[in-house]
Amino acid sequence: MVALGLDQSQHLEPGKAGSKRWAREDSDRNRGGGGGGGQKKAEPPSRTEDLNRRKTLERVPQPARRERPDESETESDFELQPASDVESPGVVRHEHVEVIVAGRADVTIRRLHDRRFVKLWADEDVRCFDAVVKWKAFNKEASKEKALTVFCPKFRAADAIVSVIYGVEQWDYILRFKKSKHEDAAVLARNEFERRLCKRGVVMEHEQSKEKSSTIYVKLLVPFHVLCVEARTLKLMFRLKEPPYPLPADAHPKKRTGLFSFGHYHLDLNVQHAVLDSKNLSNYQFKLLQKDNTYKFVDCESQPAHVVRTKFFEERHRILIAYNLLDQIEIKLKTNQRFRCEGIHYLIDHRFYTDMYPVHQSDDLDDDVEKMDAKTRLAQAQNHEWTLRTRLINGFVKSRQQPIDLMRDYFGEKIALYFVYLQFYNHWLAGSSVFGVIVFIFGIVVTVVNDDNSATDWHHLFDNALSPYFALLMALWSVLYLRYWQRRNSYFSIKWATHTFEASTIQRHAFEPAGKRLSPITGKIELHYPSYKRHIRQFISFLATLPFVGLVIATVLAQIAFIAWLQNTYHTSEQGTALAASLIGLVSIQICRRCYRPVALRLNEFENYKSEDGFERALVVKNWCFEFLNIYSHIIYFAFVRPFLTGATILGFPRHEADCEKDICSADVTLELIIIFLGDQAVDRMEEILLPWIVNKFRSMRMAFRKVVPDEKHWPQYYKDERRQANEGLDDDYFQKAIQYGYVTMFVTAFPLAPLCAYINNVFEVRLDAYKMLKVLRRPPSFPA
Repeated sequence: MVALGLDQSQHLEPGKAGSKRWAREDSDRNRGGGGGGGQKKAEPPSRTEDLNRRKTLERVPQPARRERPDESETESDFELQPASDVESPGVVRHEHVEVIVAGRADVTIRRLHDRRFVKLWADEDVRCFDAVVKWKAFNKEASKEKALTVFCPKFRAADAIVSVIYGVEQWDYILRFKKSKHEDAAVLARNEFERRLCKRGVVMEHEQSKEKSSTIYVKLLVPFHVLCVEARTLKLMFRLKEPPYPLPADAHPKKRTGLFSFGHYHLDLNVQHAVLDSKNLSNYQFKLLQKDNTYKFVDCESQPAHVVRTKFFEERHRILIAYNLLDQIEIKLKTNQRFRCEGIHYLIDHRFYTDMYPVHQSDDLDDDVEKMDAKTRLAQAQNHEWTLRTRLINGFVKSRQQPIDLMRDYFGEKIALYFVYLQFYNHWLAGSSVFGVIVFIFGIVVTVVNDDNSATDWHHLFDNALSPYFALLMALWSVLYLRYWQRRNSYFSIKWATHTFEASTIQRHAFEPAGKRLSPITGKIELHYPSYKRHIRQFISFLATLPFVGLVIATVLAQIAFIAWLQNTYHTSEQGTALAASLIGLVSIQICRRCYRPVALRLNEFENYKSEDGFERALVVKNWCFEFLNIYSHIIYFAFVRPFLTGATILGFPRHEADCEKDICSADVTLELIIIFLGDQAVDRMEEILLPWIVNKFRSMRMAFRKVVPDEKHWPQYYKDERRQANEGLDDDYFQKAIQYGYVTMFVTAFPLAPLCAYINNVFEVRLDAYKMLKVLRRPPSFPA
């Protein structure tokens, strides 16, 4: 049992601890070298400094105070205007933006180095920082663990402050911005945002880049007591060491395996989870809703305080909580004579900050692992001598293993569930591929036996006597596949304790309300946009989409005209004509897709959705409806329209009598499906592999032209992650699987090898997606699912 001797009020309200202080300017603290330069506590400025500061800040008279309905701040506010409208590199113009900041800066600054300083809020945190710096000066050979042992029982934020002074192994989140001479509004907005973030208990360090002095990294580390409060707010579930109601061994369901289960669904019902109780942190216990039922955390009994504080929350928890804190902080702005509260996403879009991202684990071991033999690599992986990221690279990318639980520990449940789906989908494709291969082999046997030498002889490899039975089998497969996926999804939601998770509604920063109203659900005042106005905008979006629908229809007509022209001009064979037409169809599909995607995004923004969920749902509907028409219209024409054309001409070209014969139309459908299906997957894989590789090579070449090229191997990990591409989420990956599922189910009788081709593609895609997330892209926030 661990006892910290902390006051409960410190855990419940970390933002209210400590009196307010003035923040002295960085130049006043430039002691030069070492961590001892910040031992002296900040003092209030003199009257002259106070007057000078107010003259530079008070650019307009103070307006009447305007509060948000749920505003809890009680400080007096005044508005500030930018000093100049001049644009500078990396900073947009803010001539229509006024930043509303508090009248006092309640942050204490302590300098660690010429390029680094720390921002603290509470008096206790400042005392802890000064005490650790002083203790380190007298105990120069003492380790970080020794400092944690000494200070964790005394100060609530000692786990974060000691880590900052001795060196942080893994920061929770990184913000980045570029300084400029003409960015008064940006400076004020950043200071106000960081002040409110520090008030929530976050320890913040600023570091000037070694490469560019104008680039500043804002590194965030969330102390343990803030993690506990936020974990309770988010209702994160943690495993109990002892279940509240233990069950006997014979009560557990037995492992079930079968043709359509592809693995066990066994759950240990004595492994249970509960929400963290932030009111009793000194003993590190859970408390359920029932009285007198208190249970301990797993592996936390008889552990020192600093071990629990630094090891209990996993990285995915820390990243999620840090992201949630960043997302909750809002500052007051005045745009176009309207007051509004905006958060971090608005600041990034308007270049107040340039980036925000969590940090990957160090990749220093990657080169050493490459040189190891298989036996040594396996031994070190089993002994957990590698970081979690290195183990994932070795497991997902370089071997046949798929450690889903490790992926969940590193990326969170949302991304891990995507790999669970890929694994499940591939298992089912493997079963349907077997039947597709049987149909193909049967076609080969029939063709050889009949010795058919007609022009469409190859088509009978796919269209034979087993095709109707295969179509019936795939119809049953598609139904059972969805039902068993629901079961698999429920299994992992219970195993990972996310079945009670409810995603909070996130308001879009680009939402433009038309007014306010009393919420019928919460009874509070909320921003509102009338539904009839959105319906009008949706109708306008529909009209704006019609030209793209016409473009798709035009590409189909152009394909038809090209076939007729080719047959009448060059008298080409049916197979050659169909092949050329299929390639044209593939190119037109890619062109129409890339033309419509940005337009769909702009139309979705025009419709002014309030929540992120509503915005994403509307965007998915737009993209899916268009892609269905764009991709499947070519195949639908050859399968269901062309056989029933009876006219003597097609678009003015003479029509051949053989165009309506069953074998020729069926062969054209098969060839069209093969070209479009395989070509579309090949283009997607090339984009995932070549595009990131080209971008990284371009960045490397650009850096090679500089006079001094630093050694990237010794850079901090957040320097390396800055040069990675941003992770755009999993929407495109799921979208590709939905299109592939349509190929496999709706047109599988024309090409029975479609499940096999999809399976082979997905086997490579699992490793490519893992490689891309671990080596190419930035680490995404660890969202639950």
